[in-house]
Amino acid sequence: MDSERKQRIREMRVICAPNEAEYRTPVIQRLYIVIGFSFTRLLVKTRITPNQITGIWGTMMVLLSLLYLFDRPLLYVIGAVGWIFAYSLDGTDGHVARYKKMCSKRGVFLDLVNHYVTWPLLFFCVGMGQFMMSGEICDIVFGTVAGVSVLLLMVIQYVYNVINPGVYKKGESDLEIDRNLFKSDRTRKAIENINPLLFPNIPLMLLIASTLDLMVSELALPGLIFGDQLLWMTSFLSIFIFIYAVGYVLSSAMKITILYRSLQ
Repeated sequence: MDSERKQRIREMRVICAPNEAEYRTPVIQRLYIVIGFSFTRLLVKTRITPNQITGIWGTMMVLLSLLYLFDRPLLYVIGAVGWIFAYSLDGTDGHVARYKKMCSKRGVFLDLVNHYVTWPLLFFCVGMGQFMMSGEICDIVFGTVAGVSVLLLMVIQYVYNVINPGVYKKGESDLEIDRNLFKSDRTRKAIENINPLLFPNIPLMLLIASTLDLMVSELALPGLIFGDQLLWMTSFLSIFIFIYAVGYVLSSAMKITILYRSLQ
């Protein structure tokens, strides 16, 4: 009986994620795959549609982002954990669509809208929340810059795909960047596992920053002190948005340059 169950799961994987073995899977990405497929096994037995799942995880990401507007470190942790599950559901909708043969352009549209709204919103809410707590204008500035920059990165990808029809499925733009940055596939994979700027790593980094803020709050530990010039960094979430603001501005400039040079 156990062998039959395992066989059914393998067959479901073949249908739901036929190219999963070809996906580039950094260590943290495998966590989302495991969680997402667990949701898939439950939801394929229900009448829920793929587009409804897309709506659920998009709504979750919006509401979870709003938790960072409140000066409650426990809500920060809840928001970060929720983002991990929401990001896992981002893969579940595709699994269910393939299993139920319900793939549609509407599903792709909703998925893209979700990403274009939720990722920038997360950074903006973190920055705004820290600003409301500390009064330091740098928090909201870097939160806004991070949000705008992550949106720019996604727009760059879209524009490149429009100019080069068909490359979205092939991942040609990412391959072009890899060829310019890494000499070996092993090096690329090692960087992906530790690079905080990659989308799969953001919820984990958010959880780490949120947990550290909660520990400081609950244990009455001293706040961060970096000297007068960096005094605005009043929490680990302030450092979080600073890293992504700087990182995504540089990443956008690099991606634009590399992809522009790849065009004929």
